[in-house]
Amino acid sequence: MDTDKIIQDLNRRFAVFLPEFYQRRIIFWYDEDKKFEDKLDEVVLENAKVIELTGNNVFCRNLYEARRTNEYVQS
Repeated sequence: MDTDKIIQDLNRRFAVFLPEFYQRRIIFWYDEDKKFEDKLDEVVLENAKVIELTGNNVFCRNLYEARRTNEYVQS
């Protein structure tokens, strides 16, 4: 899949109205083989912000891990 197609698809998904009571969408994209690592700077979305998971953004990394392993925090 090429980068332009991915960007088009993500922009299409983020353009859809959110259901009532929803405030945001979060999409995790795990690039295990790092095929798109050098393309991340090219990803500019119209209604979303791209946050790269690094060793420094602990909240995002923990949220990703919780989603990946189905370990949700409930209050």
